[in-house]
Amino acid sequence: MDEQKILDLLKKMAEAIDPKKARDLAVAQIKQQAATVKTSKAFDQLEKQLTTTIKGVGGYKKETQILTDAISEVSSELYKLEKAFGNSTNWAKKFADANKLSTDQMVDLADRADKVTTMFTGLGSAAMKGEGTISAFTSSFAHMGPLGSAFAGLGNRLDVNIETFRQLSQTGANFGKSITDMRIAAGEARLPLDDFAKLVKDNSESLAALYGNTSSGARAVGQMASGMRALGIDQLAPLGYTVDEINETMMLNLERQRRTFNFDRTATVANIKSSIEFAKQLDTMSKLTGIRRDQLRSEIEAQQSNERFQAMLSAQTDTTRQRLEVFAASVSKTAPEFAEGIQDIIANGGRPVTDAGIALAQNLQGIGPVLQGLIAGSETEFTALQKVVDLSRASVDKFRRATVTGQVEFLRLQSGAIKLGSKNIDLAKTLDEARKQTGGLTGGLTTFEDATKTLSSQFQKIETGLLQAFGPALGVMTKSLEYLMGGIGTIVGGLA
Repeated sequence: MDEQKILDLLKKMAEAIDPKKARDLAVAQIKQQAATVKTSKAFDQLEKQLTTTIKGVGGYKKETQILTDAISEVSSELYKLEKAFGNSTNWAKKFADANKLSTDQMVDLADRADKVTTMFTGLGSAAMKGEGTISAFTSSFAHMGPLGSAFAGLGNRLDVNIETFRQLSQTGANFGKSITDMRIAAGEARLPLDDFAKLVKDNSESLAALYGNTSSGARAVGQMASGMRALGIDQLAPLGYTVDEINETMMLNLERQRRTFNFDRTATVANIKSSIEFAKQLDTMSKLTGIRRDQLRSEIEAQQSNERFQAMLSAQTDTTRQRLEVFAASVSKTAPEFAEGIQDIIANGGRPVTDAGIALAQNLQGIGPVLQGLIAGSETEFTALQKVVDLSRASVDKFRRATVTGQVEFLRLQSGAIKLGSKNIDLAKTLDEARKQTGGLTGGLTTFEDATKTLSSQFQKIETGLLQAFGPALGVMTKSLEYLMGGIGTIVGGLA
């Protein structure tokens, strides 16, 4: 019986009966009906509610009987409902107990099915996109437990090796078509694979010119980079040199040796020591002038456009070449107006011959002997710069009145004299700083980068060993993936 129907019936009976007449009879009938069924908490509650509802109810026998019948009907329906519910609860409990194991198995099966579905969805997505990478396919197995995760990670590592090999192959450095040899070369350089790849890509033309081909150059320079850090890291790292900057400085020095016919590819140790000294010269000149080391390197590279200066350097020793290049770079960066003239006078042994050289000598009277001393070695690049600054200051004072007229052609270079003459050069203090010993804290912190890169290269050697050992198996794996994709393609083609 519907609950609302019961409530409506009770309300109707209560309205029709005189409360004063039927109270006792109604209560008695309710108790009588209650005694005929198995009471429960729910029925007891209902009895109390009904008793409260009919309090004060009286009336006639006919109406009382109607109320009694209605309550009896309600009690009967409640009993049936209670019994049915009890049976249903017991049945449900037994069913749940009996099927608990099956439910767990079904959940596990569903989970496995979801993983398999995810795997095939990933394979399908990779095939649709045509990405061409191993990881695009192996990543589909990442959800298949520890083995699947390892398989996915292997795909990522193989992709890194393939992409690096392709990039280096574009420069000609394919290491005899061997990914393993590429990794061995990186390990010998004590560099992470990415750092080694950058070194080769940025200097591929120089590597080929230095050692006959790019692959040979990459191997040789990699070994030289390792040797330079082994011999010079304690000297260069406290100066703020990073591993990348050490490599850049070394490559510039080797390239300048080659272009001035001072390079001997068999003299590895001598080339390393030359690069270390070159790096220290750049740092001291940077301290003296405030010009960044990378700016000085750029100025030295720009000197290659002056064929007169390059021809003269090709007849000098490596030490003289470095001294002249660093000096000329500091002058040209501070006073670009003097760049061509200073190089031309050096090229002609300290004598002004070209128009640019003559104009500079007219502005800086006495420049010839200074540059002759620089070429001979009686002047260092630092003392020569100090004297050029003094000559520039004297030139500004001497030609000030003539310069303002704008009528004297060679005085157009006075802007360079003003730039140099206004600089304060404290050579003694700079050299004193350069001689100071490196503190333990500074030395330890600045060499940490080299240690981490070396450690990374050692871990990569382990990976290289694994690739060597399992290379054939990995080749079979990739071929298997190709066959799998071919089979799926055949099926898709048949459905199309």
